[in-house]
Amino acid sequence: MPGGIHPPASQWFKWPRPNYVDPTTKPKYILVLSCLLGPLSLAVLLARLWVRVRIQKSAGLDDWLMLASWV
Repeated sequence: MPGGIHPPASQWFKWPRPNYVDPTTKPKYILVLSCLLGPLSLAVLLARLWVRVRIQKSAGLDDWLMLASWV
C-alpha cells in the first residue's frame, strides 16, 4: 500500500548503517537546555502561583497539580 506509515524498501537501502560501536551522542546540548529551561519553567510556575494566590486569591486544583507535576 503506497503512502503508508512505513517507507518503501528503496528508501531503506539509502539510510546509513547504524553505529552501535561508537554512537554519536550530544549530552552537552541536553545539559545546556536543561540548565536553561528548568529555571525558566520554575520562574513561570512561581509567577503563576503568585498571581493566583496573592492577587486573585483563587488558586485552584489545576495550580497545585501543575506544581506537583513540575516536581
